[in-house]
Amino acid sequence: MRRTTLPPLGLVLLLLLAPLAGAAAPPAARAPSGPPVQGRVLGSGGAPLAGAKVALLPYEGERERGERRLAGKTAPGPMAQAESGAEGGFTLAAPEAGFWTLRVEAAGHVAQERDLLPLVEAVELEAVELARDRPLAVEVVGADGQPVEGAWVEAAPAGGDRFRGLFGDPRKWRPAARLLRRAAPGPLSLPRGQAERLTVRAFAPGFREAQVEMAAARKTVTLTLAAAGPAVAFEARDAAGRPVAGALLLGGEGRWPLGLTAGDGRLRVPPPVAEGKEVHA
Repeated sequence: MRRTTLPPLGLVLLLLLAPLAGAAAPPAARAPSGPPVQGRVLGSGGAPLAGAKVALLPYEGERERGERRLAGKTAPGPMAQAESGAEGGFTLAAPEAGFWTLRVEAAGHVAQERDLLPLVEAVELEAVELARDRPLAVEVVGADGQPVEGAWVEAAPAGGDRFRGLFGDPRKWRPAARLLRRAAPGPLSLPRGQAERLTVRAFAPGFREAQVEMAAARKTVTLTLAAAGPAVAFEARDAAGRPVAGALLLGGEGRWPLGLTAGDGRLRVPPPVAEGKEVHA
């Protein structure tokens, strides 16, 4: 992983190199043979919640997350799934021991997740309580007021240590990552707790990132994306000065994936932030 700074733009970007040959990749779906995971799902107020969907997802690092977004996917595919019973209990087995993220969701509630780093033996988790959903309607438009097709919107609790859902102790339950992409007319509906304050960011290729802090009382918000400046050439090189192909370039506060460097180590894209503004990725 290498960070590069371009003084003319004051932009700090993150370059993530491809995994080394032979590095572990998310396992293909197969009959579970790994450690079992048990837990219990509660609704708002602490009553057992039946019918909640429980999914075991591959744990993603920055590189994996960025590549998924480049492919247009808002979430990784589940490797094991279960549903909570009448008393809210669930059991599922991992395909194998390793690094996983467990996600729990139910209609009308805000999803929760926690990491299992690593999962090497049977585990019984503390109960997870799902708050009632009070969705936030988000519209993303350009300077002309027209909707921006393909725009990404991401939200997280205001004041978190990290924006992408990595708050505090990864062994504890937290609000699941909220990432949506505009694919149809109309506003996007972001899940939100009853009294939850959110930081909401939006981005689309060819535009600058926009951000707003949302008070709990607000029900709607419109983010306006300004057009990005001219494309800028970026170049990735290793410690010996050789071009690095396949480096993932991330930009903006949301660490939006901008693309992969070509065989000559270069990538030409419009910067996602205004000139002169420093953004740490």
